[in-house]
Amino acid sequence: WALAGLSTDWADASVDQVRAALQDMRHSRLAVRQQAYLALRELTCAAYFADPGTWMALGYSGPLDM
Repeated sequence: WALAGLSTDWADASVDQVRAALQDMRHSRLAVRQQAYLALRELTCAAYFADPGTWMALGYSGPLDM
């Protein structure tokens, strides 16, 4: 909560509040807030690209059978 700078819980925050909080973290002068933003971004990217449901939209046919 403190790193994000939200005045409400993530689940109760609006899309605009979350977007603003993430941008504030991204451009923060505090390295720990920037690191938290980068960790969140890497986790969401990993989850997105690991989901077989997104592979077709990316033009990826899936892992090769070995």
